Amino acid sequence: MGLLAFLFRAIVFLFILRLAGLVLRAFLGGFRQGARPDNPQPRGQVEELVKDPICGVHTARSSAIVGRYQGTVAYFCSDECAGKAGAGPA
Repeated sequence: MGLLAFLFRAIVFLFILRLAGLVLRAFLGGFRQGARPDNPQPRGQVEELVKDPICGVHTARSSAIVGRYQGTVAYFCSDECAGKAGAGPA
């Protein structure tokens, strides 16, 4: 019975040691990789926000839907807002 208990304790100890190694490797791997995003936006450059005339939501100019609204160029947050405004092509 003593040998069986020793083997069981040894297996449990090795399992816990392996698990601790995996956790430590994942933790230290985060430091090695760093916390920087893959595609960072250059410092000092901020994208211009435009306001949707229908719902009032601000959205980035590059992702806004451009159309004509009340005779001027307008930027919409979605196709739904552009449809509500009856916006034609810009």
